[in-house]
This record gives sequence, C-alpha cells and structure tokens, in this order.
Amino acid sequence: MGRHAEAESAARALLTTLPQAGETVFLLAYAIHQQGRLEEAIPQYELALRYTPMHPSALNNLGTILRQFGRTEEALVRFRQASVADPGKPWIWSNYASALEDLG
Repeated sequence: MGRHAEAESAARALLTTLPQAGETVFLLAYAIHQQGRLEEAIPQYELALRYTPMHPSALNNLGTILRQFGRTEEALVRFRQASVADPGKPWIWSNYASALEDLG
C-alpha cells in the first residue's frame, strides 16, 4: 500500500522478538529498498538469505540493487539463483536477461 516506513517499523519491532525470522528480515529489507535506501537494503537482503537461502524475491531484489550499482556479475549470480528458486516468475528472467545484455 506504499506505507514503507510503517512496514519498516513493524518489521523492526517483530525482529526484536524473532531475530532469525527470514521472512521478516526480507520484509524489512524490502521496506528499506522501497524507500530508496539501497546501500542499507543490501546487507538486510543478505541477512534474509542467510535464514532463507533460496528466497526468490530476496535474490531477485538483491540482484536488482547490485545491478544498479554496476555489480552486474554479482547480480547475475543472484538472478540465476532466483530463477532456480522460482522459475515461474517472468520478472526474474527479464532481470536476468537485462543483466546479460549489460555485459554484451
């Protein structure tokens, strides 16, 4: 609904009770990402992936940020992992193809 600051606050509160809740860490990363704080979102997505290694949205979103920072090779790895985790999501394949195009 676009209320990312509220979502961030709620996720942070929940993490005080459940510090290893992978989905909650993902939601925190996503809320931070949607507020444009990309550098801060990267370690949160990485933490989410420690708890839920094949979380397709965390992999895809992390790949998207890495690609924005010109870290295309790293982004490709994440997009490839996301495509294995959930091959039915066309936006993952689209992001993967765009990153390949970046490399020529």
